[in-house]
Amino acid sequence: MVTTERRTIDRQTGVISTLAFDGGNTGIKFAYAGSDETGYMPSVIKELDLDMYDVSYPTDDPNSAIVEFAGATYAVGALAAMMGGSPVFELGKPEFTPLLFMAALRGVEEFSRCPVIEQLNILVPDARRQWLENVWNPVADQIMDIQSFRVNGQEIQPQVRNVTFISEGVPAFQWAMQEGLFGEFINTPGINQMGVLDIGGGETTFKLFDSRTGQINWDAEVTLPGLNALALSIANRLKSQAGFVMTPDTSDILRCLSIKHYVYEVPGAGGVDFEQQYLDARKNWAKLILQKLAHSVTQQGVGGVVIVGGGAHHAEGLEIATKGRFFVASEESTGINPRYINAIALSEM
Repeated sequence: MVTTERRTIDRQTGVISTLAFDGGNTGIKFAYAGSDETGYMPSVIKELDLDMYDVSYPTDDPNSAIVEFAGATYAVGALAAMMGGSPVFELGKPEFTPLLFMAALRGVEEFSRCPVIEQLNILVPDARRQWLENVWNPVADQIMDIQSFRVNGQEIQPQVRNVTFISEGVPAFQWAMQEGLFGEFINTPGINQMGVLDIGGGETTFKLFDSRTGQINWDAEVTLPGLNALALSIANRLKSQAGFVMTPDTSDILRCLSIKHYVYEVPGAGGVDFEQQYLDARKNWAKLILQKLAHSVTQQGVGGVVIVGGGAHHAEGLEIATKGRFFVASEESTGINPRYINAIALSEM
């Protein structure tokens, strides 16, 4: 497991050495350097019309936040999902990353209303120069310019000293190398590339890394169906096989998938078990992923592929089909929930 001697939070001065932020399409994950402190919220936002909503601050709900900034009020996380909010991948991740950052600071008021964040590491799809200059550097400026906002009714006046954007796959690869997860592949002659398969909500991403230099092979990058595609397949199967009049809500199915509870609740009619539909859909989903990766992973010199991300625990079929060449960085073997691997590894960079 990743360890560090760096101090994570000085609760007397309010200094946070490193805050890592993984604003995924399905969930917002964050972690503090050298600490087991992690957080999660669904990546859903709802701007609130205060003439319509009587806002009560969800201080007891760790998966939600109410953010007030620049004259607007937003629900973020589980509360936003309950209120019919929009997922971040529909709204635009760069535009709303500053808001998600503010939501991630819920709870810091317990030790400081003026936290100093020495280093903020943010995971992004692509941190190459063109993307930094055209997309992400302006986001960093916005975050560093935030002087004051309110989260769950408490005013926060943050100081962010430095913001670094890091490409998806990099933290997980470095962590897997450090933990020795690639095992025998590292010592196999002629094998010098290792893969990271990050299974997210909106999409699944695959990247290859040179195990000698740590560099990404951008020519081998592949974008694949995420858990949303799996949920949609399940919904369609339920409609055709279980007699649903309307297609079941994929958001509800995603929530079931996240906790491995394969029962779809129908108001007034109880629950409908969909485990068999899930298993059938998962098999086809895994088959599609492997078909799309066939060219990349059969190249000479490619070894193991570590599977991370919020959807990693649905990748059993990939492990079986590849006879362990693709493997899940499971909580049982690593001590870390795969959902948080990116954030925790990011906090140690």
